[in-house]
Amino acid sequence: MKSTTKLSIIIATYNCARTLEDCLTSIFEQTYPHIEVVVADGASTDGTLDILRSYSGKLGNWISEPDRGLYDALNKAIDRTTGDWIYVMGADDTLHAPNIIEQAMKQLVNLDETTMIAYGAINYVYGDGRQKIWGPRWEIAKRHVRSRMPIPHQGVFHARSLFDRFGGFDTELQIAGDYKIIIQSLTIAEPVFLENLCIANHHEGGKSSLRENRIKSLMEVRKIQIDYGYPITFDWLFTYAKGIIWTILIRARSALSFASQRRNRLLPK
Repeated sequence: MKSTTKLSIIIATYNCARTLEDCLTSIFEQTYPHIEVVVADGASTDGTLDILRSYSGKLGNWISEPDRGLYDALNKAIDRTTGDWIYVMGADDTLHAPNIIEQAMKQLVNLDETTMIAYGAINYVYGDGRQKIWGPRWEIAKRHVRSRMPIPHQGVFHARSLFDRFGGFDTELQIAGDYKIIIQSLTIAEPVFLENLCIANHHEGGKSSLRENRIKSLMEVRKIQIDYGYPITFDWLFTYAKGIIWTILIRARSALSFASQRRNRLLPK
């Protein structure tokens, strides 16, 4: 292994005091020595700053100021990194094992210099406690890349050359910025799957995973596809139709619940 290969882990936070310390601890416990951690906080008010101050000696850099959303915060963090590879971590996620970065770096340093994206699997933790390892090999994931985000973004390592070439994340997007980065990287080289690695524990509840954001996410994905000349696919249409039906059912259920509560208030006691 190249002894000086550095990994920059970037975290965007906003009122994440409840989970941030576990996230940081999982990083500082790593056996790989060449890691810098950069945090871009959106001017939190819940105690997040107290945590950042307490770990300031272990952080490579951190800022706290208003931002224009997730991707703006991540771009601020990227601008402050010095690593050869960049890994984006959610403030409510944790690395899967203390040696996982060391194991990942053993594969990353041997990749072709044209590689811009490498990724492993993740452990998806549902709200009810169930867990599922997810992360398809690229041979399988590539079948869906023209329809949706086909790989777990919590398992993705970005070569610095990717951001040097294309700039940061698209701040006009709110949900699908990670998908656009994958599409941009495909113009240079295909992603590489990191064998037998589960990178992080990702907890259900992120903005992109919320059902109420499904339609917005699909529309952002479709906009990116149009920009890159991808034709509409049956897979995208089917997922969009399911999202519309789910939205209608949820709104109908909410309307019925409101009507029922209003009727009960009007009934004589």
